[in-house]
Amino acid sequence: MLHVTDFLHYLYIPAPISFSPHDCDGFKIYLESQVAQHQPAIHSIRIVLRENLYHFSGNQQNPYIKITVTDPKFISKVRGTIEEGRANWKGMWQVDLKGRVETFDMIQYVLRVMIDCKVTLLSNIDM
Repeated sequence: MLHVTDFLHYLYIPAPISFSPHDCDGFKIYLESQVAQHQPAIHSIRIVLRENLYHFSGNQQNPYIKITVTDPKFISKVRGTIEEGRANWKGMWQVDLKGRVETFDMIQYVLRVMIDCKVTLLSNIDM
């Protein structure tokens, strides 16, 4: 058994060109209102530089919005709200042909915790 503390689940979305660090608080309030939980679902929103793992662009880092939730059970609702275009704050995101916004949250929660917390598994092999 492993008990990990102080780890919060997150996802990334591409930051629109007009999105700045000053927009993080406003977007957090807006996104929280769109998710509408009985308790706060959004822990934090900040801009980070990351490489796009799905569309290789020569190791170029681009701005992404990192959305951290208060509980892993909220991640699918937040992801769905964003992908379905219901969190298009100030109309900043360009949607695809299906009216969706791309999110980056494809790593399973347990694997993400292990990677971010640098957890390695050791097997107990009888010799």
